[in-house]
Amino acid sequence: MCSDKAGGDDDEAIFDQLDFSGIAFPSDRLSIRDLRRKYPECFDIGLRRGEQPQPLYFPHTTFGKYDNTVPHSEDLGGLLFSERLVAAYAYAAAHGIHEPGGYEGELGLSGFKSDLTRSYVALGIANGEHQAAEMIRDIERQARQLAPDLPP
Repeated sequence: MCSDKAGGDDDEAIFDQLDFSGIAFPSDRLSIRDLRRKYPECFDIGLRRGEQPQPLYFPHTTFGKYDNTVPHSEDLGGLLFSERLVAAYAYAAAHGIHEPGGYEGELGLSGFKSDLTRSYVALGIANGEHQAAEMIRDIERQARQLAPDLPP
């Protein structure tokens, strides 16, 4: 890993253009049904009235308001972000460029991987920590393949 090379300005422009569409992320397997089973209180319990969002899990702007206090709504966004950050770190290592800047603080890459492991298990994407770790390694493998002219 290139931990001594965090956040070069020229490299940051590369991350702005990085196309993750070629990566099959584990979260791609999640369905609305999975989320309904995990968080029934946010999807299926009660009919919201007036300006309250329905379903509660996905806050929206139907009435011109956005509620960022919805329970569990940060789970999915954090999961998607962490997957892409892990991919960006692997891409940087494969290219020999600076890591994405701004994420090396208290959490760092290992923290994001730990968060992914917990999320994968909690959401039923992985059966346990070992399987989650394999999924994370697969993200890294796919991200390295995004780099041109590098062997798989």
